[in-house]
Amino acid sequence: MSRSEARPKFKDVPSWARDNLVLRLLDDHGLKLEVIYDKKYLNGLCNKPLIMIRRKESKTQ
Repeated sequence: MSRSEARPKFKDVPSWARDNLVLRLLDDHGLKLEVIYDKKYLNGLCNKPLIMIRRKESKTQ
């Protein structure tokens, strides 16, 4: 079992990042939350994944 499989994915994500109210607020403003498990996190050098807030891509072309 690899290290990335051994760690529960949501254990290290703060509760505010999983809160439906926060996610809905971001969605209303055209934003999305992404949790990124980078090499430092997967190798155990960092104890928290990166949390990024990005603009949603528009579907109209």
